[in-house]
Amino acid sequence: MDTESGNIAPGNDPVVVPELGSENGSGVKWRRTSSGMGALRCFTNIIPYGGLLSTTFNLASATLGGGVISLAAGFQMSGVAFSIILLVLVTVCTVYSVGLMMQAVEMTGYNSYAELSKKLFGRGWDHFTVVLTWLFTFGTCVGYVIAIGRLLEPVLSDPSLPEFWRSEAGNRAVTSAIWFVGMFSLSLPKEINSLRYASAVGVICIYYFIACIVVHSVQHGFRGGKLRDDVAMFKSGNGAIEGLSIFMFSYLCHMNCFSIFGEMRKPSARRMTLHTACSMAFVLHCVHCCRLFWLRRLWGRGDGHCSRVL
Repeated sequence: MDTESGNIAPGNDPVVVPELGSENGSGVKWRRTSSGMGALRCFTNIIPYGGLLSTTFNLASATLGGGVISLAAGFQMSGVAFSIILLVLVTVCTVYSVGLMMQAVEMTGYNSYAELSKKLFGRGWDHFTVVLTWLFTFGTCVGYVIAIGRLLEPVLSDPSLPEFWRSEAGNRAVTSAIWFVGMFSLSLPKEINSLRYASAVGVICIYYFIACIVVHSVQHGFRGGKLRDDVAMFKSGNGAIEGLSIFMFSYLCHMNCFSIFGEMRKPSARRMTLHTACSMAFVLHCVHCCRLFWLRRLWGRGDGHCSRVL
């Protein structure tokens, strides 16, 4: 392509993608990049930069990652029917809150939690917001690393493995390798849209896991064709409230909303709200597909194993 004359060679059409830090009215800077060839072009056409699928996968991966693993405990605490009601309410509130945040960005022009806190509440609030953000993100990362280590325990306990891999040191070595390759490396890209392919792969893997859950639960989750008698539909007390806290944590996808909004092709609060609604509806569908699993009460293992889903 001749960038000065504007002539474009056939089969090498430019792809316009947004980048933060622009001087235009939408707060987005547009840059030209040549589209890739072969498989890369195919993936780019399927999941375009800053499009609906990109936003949906990036938000859904953040929600499904911790959601599918932890929601079993919430169902056990609150009861199956009550948990479904809470999930619908949390889904609606998540979409509404993201919409409010993006409206604030459009009205003020501030595109981060720190800037919004400082300009709307005064000096000092930006530091408080940064501390809270760091605590949340760091705690979440630590939680995921611990979850990986626990998920590896039954895998590494195979008697055919060498003694080192069956030991605690072997578990930590594998956990560290997975963290470095699969988690730390994905935090390095500058643009969050660069993760749209990894997010899509993660969501597909979660869907495969959900399919395994449903099939196994249908095969083994009922007695004489009827639902088990020890499954509670509604629960009350502090335990039910604890279940609500798990649902709220599972739907916290707000950390990346500002970056996703800034990298959209046509950023607007209405469009971001619509994309978030599609993503959260997809997440809610995935969770409801797992209901048979929780109705089975973790394949008959009882309440004591309610948090050990995988």
